[in-house]
Amino acid sequence: MTKQRSSGIISLIQNLYFHEIGNKFKPGTLKRLNSLLFIIFEKIAINFEIFLFDYINIYKALVSEEIKLTNISSNDSILVIGCGSIPSSCILLSYETDADVTGIDIDKKAVKKAKQLVDKLKIDNKIKIIDGSGTDYPLESFDIVMILYGVRDLIRVFRHLSEDMKKHAKVTIRAPETFNPESIEIKSLISNHFKLVDKKLSTSFGTLNLYLFKKNL
Repeated sequence: MTKQRSSGIISLIQNLYFHEIGNKFKPGTLKRLNSLLFIIFEKIAINFEIFLFDYINIYKALVSEEIKLTNISSNDSILVIGCGSIPSSCILLSYETDADVTGIDIDKKAVKKAKQLVDKLKIDNKIKIIDGSGTDYPLESFDIVMILYGVRDLIRVFRHLSEDMKKHAKVTIRAPETFNPESIEIKSLISNHFKLVDKKLSTSFGTLNLYLFKKNL
């Protein structure tokens, strides 16, 4: 699936921006520009198939790190919060692990496009795309919940996770260096309900921290 022909242009831009340009700025200063850049990438990839697999593959190293960090197996059921109109992480997770994956997003237009893409790639038997929010989506059936970069209202999301996740479930979050689980706003919520199992610095998109939490019994 991810080995199909691509242009290489988006990968080149990713390397130049995040590894050559982005590292010259302080962490967090390019957040708005990063978000805009990914919106542009998605719009190009969704409309021009030659760029589609190139766009999906720029997430491959990051998803591989998360798979290793979380020790995902084919027996796991995974929820991806904030999957977007091109659910690259969902696609790569399914492709690399053969696990069942559900992607949710609060943007109905993004969900519609993501469903169309999953159907087009004929992987709708392994990946479900649903209109939903991380603040209230049912969690009891999932072994792993992955919170993607850009998901808002993390306090409400973590509160819902603390109330609705099953025992032994794991949570991963992609966070910029400015995210601090020790901050006053979120520390008490996390420390009371979750254990920080591991943390890894990823350089796939500049400097991005990957956190792995496990729900307290």
